[in-house]
Amino acid sequence: MMVVNDLAQVLFDALSNKKTKDRLDPQLTKHAKAYAAGVITAIKVGITAQPKVDGSTKPGSQLESGNSDNGTITNVMSDLMTAKITATFNQSNSGAIAQENKAVCDYIMATGKVKFESGTIKGKCVSDSNLLQGNGKLGRITRLNGSALANIVRSTFTSYFPKIPQETDMIRFYTALCDYIMANAEVEYAPGMVIGYCPKNPGALQGGSASNGTIK
Repeated sequence: MMVVNDLAQVLFDALSNKKTKDRLDPQLTKHAKAYAAGVITAIKVGITAQPKVDGSTKPGSQLESGNSDNGTITNVMSDLMTAKITATFNQSNSGAIAQENKAVCDYIMATGKVKFESGTIKGKCVSDSNLLQGNGKLGRITRLNGSALANIVRSTFTSYFPKIPQETDMIRFYTALCDYIMANAEVEYAPGMVIGYCPKNPGALQGGSASNGTIK
């Protein structure tokens, strides 16, 4: 689960050059918390879907080895991220902030995928019938890359500032952000959101998919 203070610390460390004066800088700490709150708020309203869910069925038993990869992410709202951040950051840079936020959210939706390891998708199999109470927990967001995101954001910054942050600083910052999201965001499908068909005889789940997933 993503936690604002935890992500803020990760981002703070990425921004800091480890000198005592930077680590005690209250303005840097304030900005890191605002950014963390903004990006987590945007991601948590996101909606996920799994185009294909696999697993083994046996009439009268729980779905076995339920898993899925290549899930999609939509509805990550940069406007919510911007609203959180601009309440703290310099308002004169609100246009740049909004563009950076949109670049980050668009990247998460375009590149991020949702993966459920074997056994994290469950449900009850009934002979020759639909999967009952299909659900999923502990799904992870994958495939984000800090260097790639830094390159995208870097091109965005050039529209606003004659001098943009050093490339190594941006890579360090966005790598920290991407790594945190992939390690801590949790995707869930409530009971009934994972569907599929259980054949009459033991075998693979047929037509498995999932919709309306939430991100925590």
